[in-house]
Amino acid sequence: MRYDHRVRRLVLLLLLVTAPAWARRASWQQVGADAADAGAVARTFAGGALVSVDAEGSLHALDPDDGDRATRGAADHGDTRLLFGDASRLVALADGGALYDVDVDSGAWRQIGERCAWGDTVAGAMLSGQLYTIEASGGLYATDLGVGTWREVGDGKFADVVALLADGDALYVLDRAGTLARVDPSTGASTRVGAAAANPGAIAAAILGRRLYTVDADGALRVTTLSRGAVKPVKPKLAGAVALFAHGEQLLAIDAAGTVRALAP
Repeated sequence: MRYDHRVRRLVLLLLLVTAPAWARRASWQQVGADAADAGAVARTFAGGALVSVDAEGSLHALDPDDGDRATRGAADHGDTRLLFGDASRLVALADGGALYDVDVDSGAWRQIGERCAWGDTVAGAMLSGQLYTIEASGGLYATDLGVGTWREVGDGKFADVVALLADGDALYVLDRAGTLARVDPSTGASTRVGAAAANPGAIAAAILGRRLYTVDADGALRVTTLSRGAVKPVKPKLAGAVALFAHGEQLLAIDAAGTVRALAP
């Protein structure tokens, strides 16, 4: 019996020693150099990279595994306001409401649809090859990126949006009061997830492993289970975070200076 006990302790010790660094430390780890994504006016996660456009209009892609950052294409899209991405596509929205399909590798931009059709957009997410957007009025729209046509979904009730996110076959809307809703992308019908105002003060959000992670202005991180709506705090805090993204089993957070950090919660 004593021998078995010693063997179990040895196995546990080996698992701890050989575990990834993040698992042992459970802390935010910097990715790349200080301010590696400085100057970005819009960011998203697309094609396995953190993609951003700076004020001069240059497109950058940062590898979240090694922190390397590459510039793609000419500096001629300084009016970019929002970026949307998924595993295979990147879409950019300009100030005037023009939408562009962007090739992350070459930096080539191709206009989609009518030039000013998306001028009131405040949030968006990619789902099943379509771009879903919410306008300032609260209207939800689905855009066919192949031809640039759009249609309104539901009755337009999503005002004061912090984030529109996609996971599985559903959309999720987080509003400024901190209330989360699951949205049917075909009808726009919504169902509240958890209690009202369960994530007060959230300024950024990301979905990772069927859980919603939010961060507030003080750096407090919360996690909401999408199946039940239960909310709890997550340590450690990260003061100054302005954006959150999911990458594999990690959260990526970017602060106002452009420094990128990763955490495996």
